[in-house]
Amino acid sequence: MRRFMVSSQLMPSRRLSRQHTRGPVAVALASLLAFSLVACGGDGGGSGGSTFDQIKDEGTVTIGYANEAPYAYKQGDELTGIALEFLKAFFAENDVEVKGEVVEFAGLIPGLQADRYDLVGAGMYILPERCDVADFGPPEYQMLTAFAVAKGNPLGITSYDELAASDAVYATSAGVAEIEYAEVAGLPDDRIKTFPSYADAAAALDAGRVDVMAQQQMGLKATLKALGSDQVEYVELTAPATDVRGNPAVGYGGTVFPKDSDELREAYTEWLAAAREDGTYAEIMKQFGFAEENMPPADLTAEELCSAS
Repeated sequence: MRRFMVSSQLMPSRRLSRQHTRGPVAVALASLLAFSLVACGGDGGGSGGSTFDQIKDEGTVTIGYANEAPYAYKQGDELTGIALEFLKAFFAENDVEVKGEVVEFAGLIPGLQADRYDLVGAGMYILPERCDVADFGPPEYQMLTAFAVAKGNPLGITSYDELAASDAVYATSAGVAEIEYAEVAGLPDDRIKTFPSYADAAAALDAGRVDVMAQQQMGLKATLKALGSDQVEYVELTAPATDVRGNPAVGYGGTVFPKDSDELREAYTEWLAAAREDGTYAEIMKQFGFAEENMPPADLTAEELCSAS
């Protein structure tokens, strides 16, 4: 029997940095819109067709991303990264131009819900509580977590257990699974610091404001390369992080879709399966340093990860 392990709930106090309130008029309009969509029986497009049809008709799609290598970032004038290259290849086959909007990671799903962009392509982990408010395409990669510490690792921290037993101050980005891992390990709130981005967390480590930072392995290597400091170093964990269910935490990242875009999500799912067959998927993975061990099982679905217990 194939096993898979995922991280689950992020603490509500940190999970989303932006909340949207609605007044009576907005609520009434939203209710009317919801009724219209149900009555039309469409894919979120009403009389204008499905979300996918509208994107193809307009010839452009806007992707929300957090500007974090190697997942989704801007290099000169070009949008790139593993998540964006998958989407660019998919939409190119449909004669659709990909545009991007940079958003802090914790604001990506709220921005999608507010219709600021059409999709999120940021390598976001597929977690059950995120599935409550958005849909995910298939897992595109799998990844463990790593630490960055001061040069020489003066506190000797190589695991979450050692982190919890120390007095170290821990840093990561806002709205990410690494917050949960620290809480499960038993770190008190006053030793967990969140920043708008992983780059900001790395800068705090370099400045001596925190002792340890955490990020997915590939992302952390890219963050430290961009930091360009010889005063911090990368540390592979001697034991994996533990999620809230007590499982070793393996993160699975994928593309995020609005709840009303089934046709688009299903088309992308079919394309990704074909890309695995024709080598496009492996080629893009390799371009950004991902190895075979980072490829999730081909039959693992977002639905399984969303309902994981």
